[in-house]
Amino acid sequence: MKKTCLLFFSFLLFTVFSLTAQSAGKIDQILGAENLSKGQACYLLGTFSGKLSEDISFQAAFEHYKDLKMFKDDSAGDDVRLDEFADLILRNIELPKSFWYVITKSPYYALRHLKRMDLILAHKASSSSIKTADALNLLSKLSQLAEEEPEAKAESETDSSEGEENEEN
Repeated sequence: MKKTCLLFFSFLLFTVFSLTAQSAGKIDQILGAENLSKGQACYLLGTFSGKLSEDISFQAAFEHYKDLKMFKDDSAGDDVRLDEFADLILRNIELPKSFWYVITKSPYYALRHLKRMDLILAHKASSSSIKTADALNLLSKLSQLAEEEPEAKAESETDSSEGEENEEN
């Protein structure tokens, strides 16, 4: 039990420090909430991707994404659903996207795709609210994927250039 708590708090600290683009006051507000609001989700993903500045308010961040069909008649203070958060992730972060998500841009297919990538647990309901800790955990996983991806590309480019040299000889 103690190891689990220690692991959780160390992971939470790692996540907070990895989100250095956000101001400390905004992160404190996000950590103080049990569930992530739509404004907070828009802020986190907008600043994480570099599309929004860190000094923007949660309301202004939500206004930036308000035109999305999934946010019709919603407010920045409403809890964000898991499928909506998954859709925001795929709209803001460079990840491979599924065929059906590319065609429909649907939160349902966004969540389904992230579940298949093992970023979200398969048993989570799409209409459930996302806990703040779960959202930060997911962003931490995404930052690790972003760090691994350039390394994998560099290795594949090196391998392909070595293969071309061997073909010439």
